[in-house]
Amino acid sequence: MSCRVASADQRLYGNLHHYVDQVLSYERQCVVNKAIDVLPWIELTKLAKENVAGAGLDPNSLIFWDFLMAEAVKWFKRSFFKWMTAPKCSQCGCDTSAIPLQLQPTQEELNYGASRIEGYRCTSCDHLERFPRYNSVEKLLGTCVGRCGEWANCFTFLCRVLQFNVSCRDEICMRFLLNTYQIQVRYVVDLLGDHVWTEYYSLHEKRWIHVDPCEEAIDRPLMYEAGWKKEITFICAFARDHVADVTMRYSSNHGAVINRRLKSSFESPRLYNFLWKTTQRLKACLMENQRKELDVQLACDLVNMMVERTPGQESMGGRTSGSMAWIMSRGEGDGQSGDVKFVFRPSARELACNKMHMKYNCRRDMYERTVGQEIIPGWRNGTYSSYGVFRKEERDWKKAYLARLEGRERGSISWLFEVSEDVTMKDVRIRFCGSRFEDGDISVTVTSGETQVKLNCDQDSGGDLTAIPELAGTKTFCIDCKLSGGVGDCAWQHAQLFRESTESDAEDVTPFEVIICFE
Repeated sequence: MSCRVASADQRLYGNLHHYVDQVLSYERQCVVNKAIDVLPWIELTKLAKENVAGAGLDPNSLIFWDFLMAEAVKWFKRSFFKWMTAPKCSQCGCDTSAIPLQLQPTQEELNYGASRIEGYRCTSCDHLERFPRYNSVEKLLGTCVGRCGEWANCFTFLCRVLQFNVSCRDEICMRFLLNTYQIQVRYVVDLLGDHVWTEYYSLHEKRWIHVDPCEEAIDRPLMYEAGWKKEITFICAFARDHVADVTMRYSSNHGAVINRRLKSSFESPRLYNFLWKTTQRLKACLMENQRKELDVQLACDLVNMMVERTPGQESMGGRTSGSMAWIMSRGEGDGQSGDVKFVFRPSARELACNKMHMKYNCRRDMYERTVGQEIIPGWRNGTYSSYGVFRKEERDWKKAYLARLEGRERGSISWLFEVSEDVTMKDVRIRFCGSRFEDGDISVTVTSGETQVKLNCDQDSGGDLTAIPELAGTKTFCIDCKLSGGVGDCAWQHAQLFRESTESDAEDVTPFEVIICFE
């Protein structure tokens, strides 16, 4: 056992040295030049200045850099880098599935830091596809694809050179900008939790700010613990002039972190010794005034992290990057996503009446089956599956509805209805009401075997029940709803389901209703 622990520690400290070298590689001028060619500096600068001015602030003040960072992460996620779940087959374009064995890297792959090569087999032509996990930012600037490791590595590097103007090709001018207007960035690693992201130092707020390019998240450090349900133990930040333990910024329960550290085989004193010695070595390259400024900055950061903060609603969502199956396999869901696998089946009383009548009341957040007066409390408890959706109650507007979690690009819900072999559905009618704002989109499909019917969403809850004659004679069907679109920070609110007043005492005309008659 002790040999295995020693081996694990050896690998972990090998990784720590690797992260230091990785961040130092960001300083290579030839790679910096390539990054300058990639970054849409003029566009990002223009958008940032417009947003600063729109907020009634001075575009020439230090807050400009915070707005610029916000634009940079939007561009990186939406336009530049792509997520890789599994590669498409390069021979026939079909899907591939992972094989359990790692492939041997070629010399070229090793030259670009890809010591780990994932293998995927085409489901159609059986072709073997390679997915090298590159660590070279030079290579990533060309491939523009990966998972969180590649995303954070490339994004941190691009932030490192973000201050360069595309017109500044003169090396002396570049060095002047490097020393004068540098955006300080750190590559942040959850050492025991398999995730990486970025921090940058805000000159305006005088503190380090969390940025996760995979999630397009800024200043939401508690999202991993509160939303992803991760146990935070050791998190380190790597910069070109220091390495720091930043664990406490990412937890709202410092006592639990300390208890986990005491139980961990990873020795805290040894880690602190590594951090201190590495920082002293990196600081040796700085001038005296720069070392003093860094010491003050790190001391202030320690004081800032000593305060336990309570996570807000913005931190409660689970992971959004990657497929749902991959997210759930890593245990990084939000607790409001996943498969409940509830199935609406007719009860003995409903069969005796040849009718099932289900209604969902969003104001009371419950399902009601009118034949037999059965109640199912909670919207999620009546779903077959759901992803990134929650129930919102607006106390100012006095409205309740279902919507996707804030920050989610998409959300989905499905409901499943099924009868036994000796029963057949004769008539199916559905009322499904959604409210769209701006560019919000709601897509509803009713599926039974090969049959698919698009369902229109009524804009108010007084819409008529829609007959689905295609379901006559079937034994099962599923209602699938997808939420997406919208504009700006409130995009998640621009596609709403089952919107109702929370004050109405009148007879309910429910926004979601299914009536099935049997024969």
